[in-house]
Amino acid sequence: MNLINKNSRICFLAVYLKNYFGNDCLQFSENWTDDSEVLSLVNADKTKLVYIRAILDENDYFLSLETGVNLTDTAGNSLDKNNLTLLQLTHEIAIHFKSYKVKKHDADVHVLNGDALLAHFPDDIKGKKIIMRECLVDGLIKGDDFESFFDSRSAFMLKEHWIKSPGEYYELVGSELMKLLNLNNNATVYLWFEEDLFCQINMWFICAFLYRIKHKNVMFVRPLAHAPYSFGHHDDDQLKQIYMNSQAIIDLSFYEKLWHGYVSGDLNELQNLKKILPKELSFIRKAIDAHVFRIPRDVNAKDQLTLEVEKILVENKEDDFGSAFRMFSERFPHYGFGDLQFKRIYDLLSL
Repeated sequence: MNLINKNSRICFLAVYLKNYFGNDCLQFSENWTDDSEVLSLVNADKTKLVYIRAILDENDYFLSLETGVNLTDTAGNSLDKNNLTLLQLTHEIAIHFKSYKVKKHDADVHVLNGDALLAHFPDDIKGKKIIMRECLVDGLIKGDDFESFFDSRSAFMLKEHWIKSPGEYYELVGSELMKLLNLNNNATVYLWFEEDLFCQINMWFICAFLYRIKHKNVMFVRPLAHAPYSFGHHDDDQLKQIYMNSQAIIDLSFYEKLWHGYVSGDLNELQNLKKILPKELSFIRKAIDAHVFRIPRDVNAKDQLTLEVEKILVENKEDDFGSAFRMFSERFPHYGFGDLQFKRIYDLLSL
């Protein structure tokens, strides 16, 4: 039976593994459709490569799969190659791949909250980079594993037209987060996050994950007091300064509790954590208050933040989105909202 139709596609799945192993792993292109192009590379060192050729339907489910390794799950059982999503299979292959002698890196790892910081990150600061492109301050969050988590987030972003396909989410966002699965135990992880709600919620998520995998050596790179909500207002020397003065995160479990309180919607838990914040984390108090401010007090009421945006729309004499967003950013910089987050509120009030 011919499995290829107008809605299916051939891909070489190794392209999705490239971010697990950095530049020491050959990178394949999912656009290749000729086996010979891949085989010429695979023959270079078969013991360190996974050769996968797959035909996928329009939902990225496998119609056919050929692979050069025997795939097993974490319990050692053979995998059923049918009904596996791309992400599930990638995860299992990554586990299998670790049994090979792939070079590990002991270098520092920098988790950057967005591409804006990456664009002017000092060349003198060495180490691998992981780009946090999520916006967990907004939208549905479900799942206790990466697979279900990614599914819920990509579904939300598709609904909001922020991405064009689940594959785009996995490529731009998921692939970066999954680098966390291959952290070297000796690596020092530097978390570059600002103090606004947007950045803090992303940081709570990262810390909760690092806590669950029992990773040690985690540092918080905190912006200077003149620009607590923007690394963009730091020059090269200032970025190097805050890197050198980064603070060790001794208790990741505290951040895990913050994440749990946020994702479960337990405002009481967040309020209780706010009461016991250590002095060096006092800025989190403002982030918690900002989050509580945007939660409706009852089912039929608007939240306080939406009411504030309503005031802005009334005051906005230019009567356009751009000027309204600028007014919001000036009044509420501690939210850290981008235009997409503000537009969600703006559009609801403009109906």
